[in-house]
Amino acid sequence: MNYVAAIDQQVSAFPPEYQREVLDFVEYLREKRLHQTPPGWLNQAWGCAPDFPDRPTQPPHGEVPFL
Repeated sequence: MNYVAAIDQQVSAFPPEYQREVLDFVEYLREKRLHQTPPGWLNQAWGCAPDFPDRPTQPPHGEVPFL
């Protein structure tokens, strides 16, 4: 039995609102796996914020790549 079948079997016993939550979470995991965040993206974006002057100099906010 693969993961999809196992999840489907377990979730089918849940009330509909819980089934939706599980399916949303599975979709989140799938999207997360497909669109890996580039390493260092958070540090780069965080460094652009003026509230963190102790961070290393980073490119201007408009030049930070989108996820």
